[in-house]
Amino acid sequence: PAGMESAMYGISNMILQVGINTLGTVVVASWALGGKVDGIYWALSNAFGAALTSFVGQNFGAGKKKRIKKSYWICNVYAISVAVIFALLYIFSGHTILKVFTTDPAVIEAGMVRIEEDAESVVVRAGATEAVFARRTGTLSKLTMKGKRILEDVAGVVAGPRLTMMRGSTPA
Repeated sequence: PAGMESAMYGISNMILQVGINTLGTVVVASWALGGKVDGIYWALSNAFGAALTSFVGQNFGAGKKKRIKKSYWICNVYAISVAVIFALLYIFSGHTILKVFTTDPAVIEAGMVRIEEDAESVVVRAGATEAVFARRTGTLSKLTMKGKRILEDVAGVVAGPRLTMMRGSTPA
């Protein structure tokens, strides 16, 4: 399951990168920066999912359904809290965070489009991801979530709001 999950992320990111590459160097640079910033959140999010999956599996095997429900709610509160914190950081400190990596104003502005879109979606995805991990701990649930991400990424390249501003950039 972990290998399939990694492969799905890799495939979705390759599909997305093909579209990004057609939009010019400013967009490519900003997308890379946004991805690095967003990667910190996703590492934490994946850790919550893995911990919950493990805990649910152990307690399901032991027949302790009360502990499963309790751990589900605790993990959701933690995951959504972290998502809200990151969303607020993206919104209120995005420029500052991106300035750590570049001084190019065009790259920073295009990067803000990416991380503002991420800020809008991380809270919803946090709750949805934890719910899927808790209800079905097998490969199918992970593949469903990753397949959904691929579809979102492909749709984002074609018509997503996070690329609307970037499409105005001229390819270099």
